[in-house]
Amino acid sequence: MLPRPATMITAVVVTFAIAGVMKLSTRGMTSAAPDPEGLRDETPAQIESSRYQREITDLEAVLYQEAPPSMTDFMSISAALHEMGFAIADREMGPGARDVASSVAMLAAQSEVGEAGYALPDIAQLRHDWEALRSEHFSDEEWFRESTPAVESAQEVPAPTIDPSMIEDLLRAIDAIEALSDEGRRACEELGEPSYDFEQPGAEGEAHIEKWNDFARDWDEDVTRVATRLPSPPSWDADPELTAAYQDVTFAIRELRNATMGPGSWPVPFEGDWTARFDEAERLLSQARERLAQ
Repeated sequence: MLPRPATMITAVVVTFAIAGVMKLSTRGMTSAAPDPEGLRDETPAQIESSRYQREITDLEAVLYQEAPPSMTDFMSISAALHEMGFAIADREMGPGARDVASSVAMLAAQSEVGEAGYALPDIAQLRHDWEALRSEHFSDEEWFRESTPAVESAQEVPAPTIDPSMIEDLLRAIDAIEALSDEGRRACEELGEPSYDFEQPGAEGEAHIEKWNDFARDWDEDVTRVATRLPSPPSWDADPELTAAYQDVTFAIRELRNATMGPGSWPVPFEGDWTARFDEAERLLSQARERLAQ
């Protein structure tokens, strides 16, 4: 399956930002008297929900809509949660408010769409997590929305299907890319790796570099040409295996395109460099075939 992008980085950034707001909002407050028993209850009272009715209503309008969620819907959910987290950090002064704001920010990160725009979050899990967070940290209100069988049924997303013609087009593209990879590997082996000082290559070295430069220009054109064999990318709601296979192929093309790059300041690659590129490209193409066969 296509791995979901790591949205935790966003959560960490937002959490630190919220912590900064909390620090500013509590600056100048007098310290509470020390607890001689060392047993002060640091558990915060529930937040007054009416202070955040607009933010909660905006969130729940999308979270509980009776329709399958789209990519835009998840973006709206994430934005509403981020706004709520910053609002809590700005308005609340009680102990533990920073932790509440951070929890909201983490849920916002959980609701974000994958980096490539393909992996959508689990709407049912988001609703469950939001209700748990709301129950723990917010005062109960009649205007809160709840999960119902009607909502759950309406939000069900049909199982993704794969267009057989797209599989065929992608497999034909893989065939062409593999054939080009074999040609490229042989051409690199014929050109050979450098055996001279790149700062003082001499006449023989300069001739070798020129041959590599000529091949590199032609090779880039060949890779670009074979890349046009790829069909259009899958839609955001396509089968995850098809999406992952498509990305494998695009990564393989990138490896092939870089096969003529030398390491560091070297103008041409060594055998280990181009071999690693071609091996990785072939591994990715083989992996894509396996995904499409499932």
